[in-house]
Amino acid sequence: MRNSVAIACTALLCLTSTVRLAAQRYSFEQTIDAPVETAVDIATTRGRIDVSAGEPGKVTIRGTVTVRVGLNVPLDAASIAKRLAANPPIQRENTTIRVRPPAGDAEQRAVTIAYEVVVPRATRVATRTDSGATSIRDVTGPVSVTTQSAAIDLRALGGSVEIRTGSGSVIASNIAGDVNVSTDSSRITLRNLKAGLRARTQSGAVNAMFVGKGDVDVETGSSAIDLSEVNGGLSAISNSGSMRISGVPTSPWRTSGGSGRIHLGIDRDATFTLEARSDSSSVALEGITIDGTTSKGTAVGKVRGGGPLVRAASRSGAIRIEAR
Repeated sequence: MRNSVAIACTALLCLTSTVRLAAQRYSFEQTIDAPVETAVDIATTRGRIDVSAGEPGKVTIRGTVTVRVGLNVPLDAASIAKRLAANPPIQRENTTIRVRPPAGDAEQRAVTIAYEVVVPRATRVATRTDSGATSIRDVTGPVSVTTQSAAIDLRALGGSVEIRTGSGSVIASNIAGDVNVSTDSSRITLRNLKAGLRARTQSGAVNAMFVGKGDVDVETGSSAIDLSEVNGGLSAISNSGSMRISGVPTSPWRTSGGSGRIHLGIDRDATFTLEARSDSSSVALEGITIDGTTSKGTAVGKVRGGGPLVRAASRSGAIRIEAR
């Protein structure tokens, strides 16, 4: 009985100690003068990264050092957290400000650091993290984001955007520059894109809506592609996912699928040359008259005198092309 009580008390003591450690957080803030051509390079392991635009001429870095919970957490984790909050891993090299995670093994086991960084609008921003969520908004310089398994949320960006992630979801809206995104299994949701898009994913669906002109190049393994108001050239390829695409083919369009359905909605005033073929399913036209030939699985010809080539090909999925 005494042994049982002792074990229970020990477990309770460990639990209380763990909760106390989990509640320990230490904050810091630094402000650094920033010239016009400033770049900010931020990296974390598990900590969240939040970047927003503020007043010109300075970069403000706010950090939260949180003591981790686990069996391999050092006994002096709280002391390590206090030390890092007093002297955070921030360096300036010429016009680049580098914000880093804990460097040593003991520090990495002891704490997680999350960063909130306020930068001048024209700042170049690069972020990297394993599992910390990333959000960036209102900056006009080029943006680069790399994660392993964390969510990405980008809004109101005025420059080009480069995204690399393993399995974290990607959300971006109101992007003025070209977007280049590559994932393994993440869902990609993009809204109000004002330029071009290049997207690659194995099993995450791609959903994008455009409000500007630009070429679009999307390729997936087994996931769906949904693109609205494309105004430019198009290349869309999916091995087994369905495709639903609308817009104006001001340059050639090429869609290629395996077993998924292909649905193209083309502006009713557009002039183009159509070449649609499904090897083992049907091709249907709605509101479109072509000067050429049609059959169950083929439609080839000019629409309103011809123009950029619109090509749709599928091994076994149905193809539908309609005027909008």
